[in-house]
Amino acid sequence: MFDGDDFRFSSAGTHVLVDCPAAQHAQTVAHERGLSLSDHRAVSLDMCEAPDFVIGMEQHHLVAARRAFPRLDITRYRLLDHPVAIVDPYGYELDAYEVAADHIERALAGLLESLRSPGIDEPPTLKP
Repeated sequence: MFDGDDFRFSSAGTHVLVDCPAAQHAQTVAHERGLSLSDHRAVSLDMCEAPDFVIGMEQHHLVAARRAFPRLDITRYRLLDHPVAIVDPYGYELDAYEVAADHIERALAGLLESLRSPGIDEPPTLKP
């Protein structure tokens, strides 16, 4: 999906147990897709440097990021909502992680296309 693109991704949570590994179901789903989360450790938003762009699965993720990074231009926040917001599967069964991974892949493909298209920079809708 990102072949030839110069993107660097990192992950941070809004409510995490810092330094914990990825959930076992997340590791299983990643492995099934040829990815590894074996080195992943949970990081909270307040531990991160200011990002260039924020992608949230749910509205409250964007609200928390907006509070953490108030200087980041509003157009640099996006809800990963293709076609609807993606429910965080943490704490659910394996099938919830599989559904979330499918939605994330579809949403990232759409987001990537918009990032590759010059002049497209639609601000997300942030609820107060």
